[in-house]
Amino acid sequence: MIRIYIWLLLLITIAFIKYEWFKQF
Repeated sequence: MIRIYIWLLLLITIAFIKYEWFKQF
């Protein structure tokens, strides 16, 4: 149960970083 929550948090963080990175171009 906790592992799924960690994976969700990780995916959201990666998606947010990619979004911020693509916004610079």
